[in-house]
Amino acid sequence: MGRKQNPSQRTKGNLKPSSSAKAAELLEASGNAGGGFLGFGLLGSSAQESEEMDSSIDSDFAMVMKRMTKKDTITKLKAAQEFSKLCKEKELDAVGSALPYWPKIFSKLTADCDSRVREASNEALEQLVIRVRRSLAPHLKLLMGPWMVAQCDVYAPAASAARSAFSSAFSADKKAEAVGFCKNEVLSHIEDVLMRQSQPDPKMQAEEQDEIASRQVQMLGSALESLSLFCGLLQGKQLELMHDGFSRILKNSKFWKFGKHPSCMVRSGFFRAVASFAEFCPKLVVQFGDHVLPAVLYVLDESDPTVAPVLWMAVLHVITVIPDWWSKTNPKKGMYPKLWAFLKSGGYGSAALTYPNLLPFLSLLPLENSADRLLFFDRFFSEMKVGLTAQPVRQSAAELNAVVKAFMECVQFCVKQAFSPSSFDRKVIECLMMEQVVPLVNAAIGEGGSGLSRSHLFKDVAVLLAYIQRVFDPNGQNDCKTDASALAESVFDEVMEDFSRTVLRNIEEGNALSLSCVADFLRTLSPQPGEVKEFKRVKKTVKFCDAEHGSGEEEYTCEDTASHVREASEKSCDQLDQKTAASVSDVDKSNTKDVLKHETIDTAAVKERDIEDFVNAKSEISGRENSCESGLDVSQKQLVLKPTEKLLNLVNAVCIRSIELAKERKETGYLALFSKTFKAFTSTELVHFLINNSLRPEDRISFSDHHLTSFITDFLMPWMIEIQSTEECRHSTDTMDYLLEVVTVVWNMMDGKSKVGILSRLIENPVGCGRLLQHLVSSNCDKSVDQWLLGAEFGEFVVSVGRDLCQKSSDYDGREAVSGQNEKWSLMCFALSAGKNGEPKVGEEYLSLLLGIIHSFLPSQLKADDKSVDQCVSFVCDITFHFLTNLSDCLSVPSYEGLLLSIFQLSLQPPFLSEEVLEKVHSTWKHGFTIVLGRTGSGFTGESFIGKATLCLEESVYSKAETGLRLTQLANVAFEVLEVILKVHGENERMPESFVKRLCCRFSDSQMTFWKGALIADREVRFDPQDLLGSAPASPDVVPKCVTPVAFTSMFLVKILSLRESPVREKISLENRGNNETQISDSPLEGKNCDSDVIPADVKVQTVERLLSVDAGIFVDIALGLAFCRAVLRNQGVVKQSSELVVLESMFEKNLTGLTSGLPSDVLGIVVVDAFDRSLEKGGIWSRGLLVVLQRMHEMQFGGNRVDSVGGLDRFLPVTASAVDTLRVAMPFFEVDHVLQMADFSLAQMISFPSDDVTEFLEPITLALTVINTALSLHDHHCSVKSDAFSHLLSATLLQVNDWREHRRSIFLFDSHFSVENWKLVAFNLEVMRLFTLAVTKFPTSLDSSYWDTVLCSAVSWIQSAAEGQTSLTCDMMAMTFTCGACDLLQAIDVCMQFVLPEQLSSFPPDILSEWKDVFSGAAYDVLLPVFMDVAEKASTTRVITQEFATMLYHLSSAVVHCSSEILLQHKLKLRLVADVDTNLPDNLQTLLNYCCPLLLSCHYHLQLAAYRLLLKIIPDLPKYSEKSSGVDGNDEAEHGQCPLQSLMSVIEAANLGIKTSLDDATFGETVVVEPFTPVFTPVMAYMFSWNVLLRFFKMSSSERRVQYAQWISERGVMDQLLQNAFRFMPRNPVVALKDTLVANGASKKLADSRNMFADDPSSEVRPTSGGGQAAVHVQHLACTVYRRTLETLPAIVRQWWTEQDKRVAGIVEKFTARHVSPLLCARELQTIQETSGCFANMTIKVRPLTREVIANYVLEECNMELIITLPANMPFGTVSVESGNRVGVTKPQWRSWVLHLFVFLSFQNGSILDALSLWKRNVDKQFEGLEDCMICFSVIHGSNNKLPKCQCKTCKKRFHSSCLFKWFKSSANSACPLCRNLF
Repeated sequence: MGRKQNPSQRTKGNLKPSSSAKAAELLEASGNAGGGFLGFGLLGSSAQESEEMDSSIDSDFAMVMKRMTKKDTITKLKAAQEFSKLCKEKELDAVGSALPYWPKIFSKLTADCDSRVREASNEALEQLVIRVRRSLAPHLKLLMGPWMVAQCDVYAPAASAARSAFSSAFSADKKAEAVGFCKNEVLSHIEDVLMRQSQPDPKMQAEEQDEIASRQVQMLGSALESLSLFCGLLQGKQLELMHDGFSRILKNSKFWKFGKHPSCMVRSGFFRAVASFAEFCPKLVVQFGDHVLPAVLYVLDESDPTVAPVLWMAVLHVITVIPDWWSKTNPKKGMYPKLWAFLKSGGYGSAALTYPNLLPFLSLLPLENSADRLLFFDRFFSEMKVGLTAQPVRQSAAELNAVVKAFMECVQFCVKQAFSPSSFDRKVIECLMMEQVVPLVNAAIGEGGSGLSRSHLFKDVAVLLAYIQRVFDPNGQNDCKTDASALAESVFDEVMEDFSRTVLRNIEEGNALSLSCVADFLRTLSPQPGEVKEFKRVKKTVKFCDAEHGSGEEEYTCEDTASHVREASEKSCDQLDQKTAASVSDVDKSNTKDVLKHETIDTAAVKERDIEDFVNAKSEISGRENSCESGLDVSQKQLVLKPTEKLLNLVNAVCIRSIELAKERKETGYLALFSKTFKAFTSTELVHFLINNSLRPEDRISFSDHHLTSFITDFLMPWMIEIQSTEECRHSTDTMDYLLEVVTVVWNMMDGKSKVGILSRLIENPVGCGRLLQHLVSSNCDKSVDQWLLGAEFGEFVVSVGRDLCQKSSDYDGREAVSGQNEKWSLMCFALSAGKNGEPKVGEEYLSLLLGIIHSFLPSQLKADDKSVDQCVSFVCDITFHFLTNLSDCLSVPSYEGLLLSIFQLSLQPPFLSEEVLEKVHSTWKHGFTIVLGRTGSGFTGESFIGKATLCLEESVYSKAETGLRLTQLANVAFEVLEVILKVHGENERMPESFVKRLCCRFSDSQMTFWKGALIADREVRFDPQDLLGSAPASPDVVPKCVTPVAFTSMFLVKILSLRESPVREKISLENRGNNETQISDSPLEGKNCDSDVIPADVKVQTVERLLSVDAGIFVDIALGLAFCRAVLRNQGVVKQSSELVVLESMFEKNLTGLTSGLPSDVLGIVVVDAFDRSLEKGGIWSRGLLVVLQRMHEMQFGGNRVDSVGGLDRFLPVTASAVDTLRVAMPFFEVDHVLQMADFSLAQMISFPSDDVTEFLEPITLALTVINTALSLHDHHCSVKSDAFSHLLSATLLQVNDWREHRRSIFLFDSHFSVENWKLVAFNLEVMRLFTLAVTKFPTSLDSSYWDTVLCSAVSWIQSAAEGQTSLTCDMMAMTFTCGACDLLQAIDVCMQFVLPEQLSSFPPDILSEWKDVFSGAAYDVLLPVFMDVAEKASTTRVITQEFATMLYHLSSAVVHCSSEILLQHKLKLRLVADVDTNLPDNLQTLLNYCCPLLLSCHYHLQLAAYRLLLKIIPDLPKYSEKSSGVDGNDEAEHGQCPLQSLMSVIEAANLGIKTSLDDATFGETVVVEPFTPVFTPVMAYMFSWNVLLRFFKMSSSERRVQYAQWISERGVMDQLLQNAFRFMPRNPVVALKDTLVANGASKKLADSRNMFADDPSSEVRPTSGGGQAAVHVQHLACTVYRRTLETLPAIVRQWWTEQDKRVAGIVEKFTARHVSPLLCARELQTIQETSGCFANMTIKVRPLTREVIANYVLEECNMELIITLPANMPFGTVSVESGNRVGVTKPQWRSWVLHLFVFLSFQNGSILDALSLWKRNVDKQFEGLEDCMICFSVIHGSNNKLPKCQCKTCKKRFHSSCLFKWFKSSANSACPLCRNLF
């Protein structure tokens, strides 16, 4: 079978309808299409409709509505949304044009399988009806059917949208009319949905069929729900008219099958429809009773929680409207089994929704026969009790309460019925009470803590007992006959006896939960209101009450029952809808309640009196506990269980036995039972009984008031003291609380005199009765007790307690040692609290005495690790805070001022206190300051309280601030004080400004000597070194005392600035503070943030600016502090990041930045002017402070012309030393014209001095030359303008200097030593050096040959002069400064010759480079190198050196590293050789190694770098000397390795020993960050430097030597040490911004892109400073470089080491290497091969980087061979793959041999891919040249030493490699030929 030929295509414009469209037309013609259910496979429109739609409807609507008929869900959804939009935006006529076509489309969309489409269609309908309004009427009949079903959609949002549209279309009073108008169409549509369900097309896919089937089930549920809604909306007459339609549905057998449908939605809709029929069409239900009754009564075991509540609603409605339902069913076979199953299961988890229906159901059962009634009740309640054990009931409190509540309601109803005169039944009463209720209560008590005891059971039982008591009570209204009264009394007594036995038995057993249940049960039986647990209550409850409206026989109407049934059922269903997400959407009650009309149904099943008692049964008893509960009538007479003799006897027995067992077993549960029982049944008789019970029979007396006192003092107080002495009860507050409750009850029964007597007895034993004393006084309302508290007796008692607490808090002996003081602390807090009128409870004289005692115990000085101090301070803070909170207004300020200041001083001391106690200290003094400042006013004097506090703060700042942490602490305290001041006095008072000005600390002139030592080596300020005599050297680890006050001020001002950003802090209450817990369990300050309202809400920005502007000059001092820190740190080399000065520098910089950003512009101008004034006046270090200020102003882009702002250039004239210092820092911020004017003036001044007497004017000449140098240094800054002016200035200056050099040579320190007396000459020479340095670095092309001669000759001469003063270089500051200048000049010349001159050779004089190399360079470095070595050795012997010496080391190191290798090899150092060390190196090289290698172990970083740089220069010349060693051609080379460089290996061993000593405990893979100044820093740097040098040496050696060196390395195990250390120091994320290179190039502010540390070598430039963090990164970078070089140089050794490691280590190494190093190694290897691919004859090499492949093609005449080498991804650990390509002209065995040798080389030799290919090519070349293979290794070229086979056998004439032959002889122990076996 095939496809039809030439089928008719469905193309655009083909309007011929399909067969399905014709079917739709026929359906419409038959009258069933209009508004009916279209099914799930039928199209919504035909071709004819489309044609009509195109011609009559708006085009936009037509397009959208066509899209609604599409199959795609998204298309329909978007179309529906667009339809809604069009309805809003289009004109009314356009909207109306779409109305005729909408019903069919809407009917189709409401049946869509996608819920979103249905929701959108309903929303579109709402927008449509809002626009068309009355125009909807002609189309309403077609639309109403789908609309009603849509309102009951199972998808809640869709149903809600449909109901919203319905409400928008019709008002509340029009809805019923609208539905009635379309009633036939609606019912027809519902009937179509219910009865005409189509089956899915079998040709559809399975998923589509399942989707349609699921939608059909949903439609069934919606239709059934809509049927209920439809019935509710119809009015009476309309319901009668629909009787036939409803009957048609009920007659259909399909309808009754819905009750057993598998879907819960369908079953729920079915039962809701049945309930609606029963409610609104009762006659119809009666007519179809034979179908209705089995459908609802025989399925009572429904387990689905969404169906069961609706089912019970239907059951109640049905049995209410069918009078003879009992006779039409077989309950015993059909209904009872289902009912028993339902009860036994506990409602299947839906008891909370279904069990409220059991009582109405029970009331409607016609149980006339007594025997039947007894059997039914027994089975009914027994099954309910079984249901209590069901798992859903046990696991849910709501379920359990519902079951218990239903159980007791039914019991109460049955008992009420049984006591009624008309149906008195003794057996039923006895059965229910003794066999049902009593066992259940006993079980609840016995189980203890079970759900039964926490339910309504006990209260409901009390209600029942109260009703029974009323029956036989002669004082009550008893309508029952005498037999009923006797039976009630008998049953009551029997029940109470049974309860008594149960209660006493559980008390003896002693289970804590059971005891609690006993107490709860007895409280429910109490006639007094008790603290009974509250439960959630259902609105409609069963309650007993007295019917006051009359007695006699009343008629019962079924309307009440029906209403009750309806409300209970609707409530259950509403709860069901809230709990079940997928439940059937409920009907919109707001739309239907107005049109619902309930019919009254007559029945005589139950009497009205019984139902009325049933409805109100619990109101009387429940009203005792909650009279405001919904549904209770508080005006009714309440039922109260009166105490009978049996009940009182039970209470007495419980109290006596609980007391006895509590004392005997020491358990809290018995005390709780006694307390609760005593409170519930309190009476004087009970007190009298308990007292007499404790006495002997002969001592018992009658009751009197004295018994109440005796009960407390003689009975309860001894018991309380005994309990407190018990360790187990000491920490339990519940134990005492129970007895306190009893005492309180008795206390309230006493008079005032008796109360005072008890209080006097209590203070005699405060430890045992302190808590009782406080408790009784707190609950007092007698004046006699208040007078006693103010008296001497209680006052002296409080003072003694305070003294004892202070002593205990200072004698610390663990927390347990003070735990016994809790009661005294509680008494103290009570005494310090205010009374009713805010007055103190204790006399004022005793309060003052108490404060003095507390103050005397406060420690004045804190010590570390002194826990007793913590205890004492905590106690004092707690007491003080309590006093300030409660009684501060009762005493004068001086009485507690000293105590408050002492606490404040504790916060200024080092933080030795714990954080918790320190927080208490701060909270206490801030609270006290707030109170004191509020009472003393705003005066700020030395004698005022705030003045004294400020003085304490100042003393701490000047004497106790040594670290940044202490500065932060003191600044925080000062800021907190300011916050309190602002809070109390606000922003308009003068006190805040006075306080801030008092704390602004400034520098003094007496401290300036200290500053000079920080800057001498920089040569950036002018002063005589003689001024430095006696000054202490600056250290980065010590913060000078003159700096810390300014640092404190900066931090304090930053805190003030923060007020502007967050001027208001959150208010935290301080009022609700508990008692101390010390002492300490409830400390008032413990765990609390005690900050109160520190800053008022109206603090403005102006206030902050005014506070900051109090002393504008302080900002210059802050800048000066920052300048000092920078100067010291810049000259220290490597500094620890944690050093105090580094912390202080960061603090200054951050604070200055923040402060200047927050200052107004006028204040900033004042700061700049002040900085200039100080610098011009004092110069020196103040100029560095000016530099900091100007740099900050420049960053802020503040100010314009600096010269004009300070008064013009005249301010700097005459040129004095201070003016020069100022110009040096300020000129970079001048305009270029001002710079040149100042330089020209200085030049003119310098030239004006007479040349014949220059020595006398040397100082002003030096100053002028300094200004010129400063101007020349700014050439790059102003290079774009007036470059010629700068060149002219340089030429004129050099001309004058050259003239002095020729005619006044004595002023130049050439080839002569100098002394301290000639400092002016030294200063002059330093400036000339600086001039020459600037000329070489900035104007090299402007110098002619004469100037170059002057510069070069002068540089060499100054170096020689420095060398002559070599002996004073370590101690003479002037000599060190001079040496630094000479080294800078030499370095500048060398850099110019190496880098600048080759690029601009034509701009320089001819032969200048050759002259430098041949003459000057050698002369300079020959002198400088010995000086460097001598100074370096002296520095290496001293770990701590001065700052000036460290600066000189830096300059020497920076200069000596530029020495060329030629000069190094021809050095003139003293010969230094080590005995017994065999070396092949010449003496001069070995001497240089012996000088440099030990410097690698120097503790000074600059020396390590210099030695490393020098070694790198000579390494290329060392390998050639190693080839001359003996035994190269012998066979020992194959047996033993050779040490690479003994000097370096000695350094490596020493460094490794130092590393091992410090880091031996570090595990492999754990990164160790090496910080400067740590013991391990020096050996780590030496180790890495040495290995880096050694690996370079290894790589430059010959292949034969590399084999020997590798063998030695393997034998000694140094590779394991190297790799272990490398993985310790390499970071886990080896990515770093190459900041080293940028810093060297002057771009430290701009970082490069982050790169892998393995990609480039770290910078080895010697720089003036290197922070600790930067040095740590340098160590990591160096370790990465060493590891990469090791993998490149010694891959085979590393691979062997890797294979020997355990699995964990090997995994770490491989993962790290493959991720970070292997890609780089592969890339470098491939790049090297690619660059050298054309260097081989007869062989071409190609590289494929993406696949890591190397293809080598060897072509010789007719031979063609191809090799493919693939590098592994984890190189070098993975195996290199060697594959063969084309092979022509070579035998297979020969080819395999070559490939094998190549593979062996790559796997086991320390060579690269290029080395392997070179070896392979040489083998092939020698093979083609006719040379034979070695018959041992089968290779022409030896794989390790690259030698040919030369040893020939005399017999067989075969040749062998000497190494191969040696191994053969040694392994075989025979000297025979391997081939012919003859003696070799």
